[in-house]
Amino acid sequence: HARRPSKLVPQNSRQAAAARELRIRERMEAKKREREEALAKAKEEYLQRLEDKDHQPNAQKKEALHMAIQERERREKERLEKKQREKEEQQKQMEEAAKRAEAERKKRYKEIKASAHEREQRALERKEKKKLQKELA
Repeated sequence: HARRPSKLVPQNSRQAAAARELRIRERMEAKKREREEALAKAKEEYLQRLEDKDHQPNAQKKEALHMAIQERERREKERLEKKQREKEEQQKQMEEAAKRAEAERKKRYKEIKASAHEREQRALERKEKKKLQKELA
């Protein structure tokens, strides 16, 4: 019967990991773009509503409004950056954990292979010993 590939050593884990990482990065970038577009749209709508509400705002009102909008944008930008940093940190931790797990799997695989080899050697030695004893007897 055909031998099944070992579950201990993934076939091309490096390629799979690279593809997975690429998909995750693309998804994160798409989400970031969507957030930025939504933010710009919301800002546009907000400004439009304010303009509609007050056709002739005085200079002070306009300046205060401008400052408030800038402050809100700054806070939103900081919040998004912080969220992004946290995501990247979490991603890094996940990658490190995956590397450790992979190293552990490889180590275990080597140990299993070595112990199997030792068992085979002992079995061969026993056979040789029996054969010798048979010949001597």
